[in-house]
Amino acid sequence: MGEKRVLAWGKSLGSDQYQIVIRKPQYTKEEIFTFDPKSGHIRSTKDSNYAIAVQAGKKDRGAALVLRKAIHNPD
Repeated sequence: MGEKRVLAWGKSLGSDQYQIVIRKPQYTKEEIFTFDPKSGHIRSTKDSNYAIAVQAGKKDRGAALVLRKAIHNPD
């Protein structure tokens, strides 16, 4: 990843999944993630119900990282 790049929300992939894109910082909540030690998820600050995960239905090499609703949602 190049210098001064961040991970951020991208376009919808359907099935409640969103691309993760690499871009220059825009200093928005879409770029901030926090680790939830209780569930072990890396959650989005934009919507804490979404966490970083492997794209559903993709189990082979090359599966994309996405944001999707976490199985264990925050209390």
